[in-house]
Amino acid sequence: MVDVLVVDDDENYGQVVVRCLTNDGISAILQTGPFGTINSIRRERPALVILDLNMPAISGEDVGKLIRSAEGLEGIKLMLLSSLDQSELDSVKAQVHADEAVSKTIERAELLKLVKRLLDKARPTRRRPLT
Repeated sequence: MVDVLVVDDDENYGQVVVRCLTNDGISAILQTGPFGTINSIRRERPALVILDLNMPAISGEDVGKLIRSAEGLEGIKLMLLSSLDQSELDSVKAQVHADEAVSKTIERAELLKLVKRLLDKARPTRRRPLT
């Protein structure tokens, strides 16, 4: 079980996010690309999924909608991460019912602050089994 599952088709960027989190004591792993995300969530049981929106084949928006509609994943917190401008991010955030939507240019300290806040919110529901 991990705290955070990072889903990004850009392996280098995804690893940077994972290192940022793990260096601060947050357990995190990378899922490279959108395929298998739901299975990874069920297997790893993260409290938070950080999801890139701009991925080939299946967009992060579609993956986010799948996460939100999948039975047993209701307690998962969802943060969208993208190079879109903030108004576009806010629109997708509302459509996907994400908890946060931030630019990939976010400062490390701000990312950690948001992640910790979402993890604190997720912890009361975290131990529920995912089926």
